[in-house]
Amino acid sequence: MAQSKSSLETFDQMMRGEPQTGAEGAMSKPQPPRSEQQRKADATTEAARQLIEAENDARAAKTERLKAIRLAREAEDTPAK
Repeated sequence: MAQSKSSLETFDQMMRGEPQTGAEGAMSKPQPPRSEQQRKADATTEAARQLIEAENDARAAKTERLKAIRLAREAEDTPAK
């Protein structure tokens, strides 16, 4: 069974002006060339998404590191029976 694209992926594809495939592209018309303002906005959006993704990755790494430290401390503090 083919996986369907998420709405965010479809939105990204539409914003980039890429041709759509499958059911969502069946009725789409050719897009006019993107204006300079649209290209700048797309570049800004992409930069913001990259920053957000980097921040999310950093937060996840920090959470994993802190969890490992917490579990190690809990293992030390637990008395052996």
